[in-house]
Amino acid sequence: MNEIIGSIRFIKMYAWEKPFQTRVLELRQQERQRLQKAAFLHSVSTALTPTITILAAIVTIIVLT
Repeated sequence: MNEIIGSIRFIKMYAWEKPFQTRVLELRQQERQRLQKAAFLHSVSTALTPTITILAAIVTIIVLT
């Protein structure tokens, strides 16, 4: 807790609120984009999982013939 308070005092003492806010917002935007990408990939993976067995069966039959 002391470290957090000291950091806040340091930011306020040098009037770095705006640059710090800008940096935090940029990092939040990057985090949100990464989370959206991960969620998209997870949903695609979940949607395609049931079709893999069907595709494997079709490919096996085609290769055997």
